[in-house]
Amino acid sequence: DTPSSMGRRDPLAANRSAPASRAAPKADKSSPASSRAGSPRGPPAVDPAKLKIENCRGPLKKTSKSRLSGRAWKKRWLRVRLDINNNENYALTYHKKEHDDARMTLALAGCAVRELEGADGWRDFRVFDAHEAFELRAASTEERRAWIDSLRHVITVADARKRWIEANASPRPTASP
Repeated sequence: DTPSSMGRRDPLAANRSAPASRAAPKADKSSPASSRAGSPRGPPAVDPAKLKIENCRGPLKKTSKSRLSGRAWKKRWLRVRLDINNNENYALTYHKKEHDDARMTLALAGCAVRELEGADGWRDFRVFDAHEAFELRAASTEERRAWIDSLRHVITVADARKRWIEANASPRPTASP
């Protein structure tokens, strides 16, 4: 402890002269952990390292309701649109074949993923929102777990991205009377 100008010991003198490695770290406002909705850095984006399915696309079986057979599983190509602009959000699409046009699109903001149980439930899962649902079947439990983890990450980011888009929407001019 060093004496201050009034002869007393300064209890904070040790902290002021501490080497930088021992000093308390300052909050870095540019780090992702401290970024908030409305930051000038742009909307939240999916972290490719957290995707367990490469590029979040691949073949799965999807249920289709048939008048004659009731419920049938058909092989479909599913893809999460990762190439989006700042004003867009993530969506899950399914296609008959890999390069076909999308047959149906499900916006992922506000969605949930649930594992299904039943005879083949160990491979089945559902992606759904209030209006639509995709009931899907993976080839194995490992593939199902990878899809579920990847989709949950994308859904979390899509929810944050939706809030960011709403918070940063340009104000609409009010109509004058």
